[in-house]
Amino acid sequence: MDPVLVLSAMRIIRAPEVAGVSAVICRSIERDAAKHGLVVTGPWIFVSDHIAKSIDDRFKIEFCLPVAASESYSGSFKLKTLSAITAASTVHNGPSTTISLIATALSSPRNRDISVNVGKSTIAG
Repeated sequence: MDPVLVLSAMRIIRAPEVAGVSAVICRSIERDAAKHGLVVTGPWIFVSDHIAKSIDDRFKIEFCLPVAASESYSGSFKLKTLSAITAASTVHNGPSTTISLIATALSSPRNRDISVNVGKSTIAG
């Protein structure tokens, strides 16, 4: 993945909260981007380091919407550039409650970065 400019928000949540929290945050970020004239340039990217090993574990996740460069953004969210990464990847076709099983399978001493595709979105860590 090449470096990409994103509008982002970070939260610390548990796996069962992903759907509800992402629905609210993503809608807010999209509205803020439109309000400030930012053009969306790609699909959502969800960034997480050390994704939870069980559904009860809390983990940090960043909700990132790729956007075109803006000379001056003064909205409610953080405008930042995600660095280029190399990541393991898989497609998950199942309930969101089983995402942690996929992450556990992908995470090994060789794979520090994890990317899990959920529907049309991507969780990258």
